Amino acid sequence: MLANQMFPTALEVFIIVFVKDLGFDTDNVIEFTIDGMRIFYTLFTIIVIFAAIYLMKDYLISEERANDIKEQLKLKNKLCHLERKSYIH
Repeated sequence: MLANQMFPTALEVFIIVFVKDLGFDTDNVIEFTIDGMRIFYTLFTIIVIFAAIYLMKDYLISEERANDIKEQLKLKNKLCHLERKSYIH
């Protein structure tokens, strides 16, 4: 499950648990409430995506720089695996 799919689900669970703890009757949820939640989740996602795009618009990366970063991450990953193996043995 992707993180953006997991967040609304986790938020829904939190809201349901919170509302039940307050003593509200969650069995009589009207359609307007469900539509409001759908609109909120949609708008929240759109706003977050546009904010991320705005923040990253000036972040330029070349193909060469991307390959350098990828190699550094591979090397770091190999070192982490070696350290784990040395702790186990």
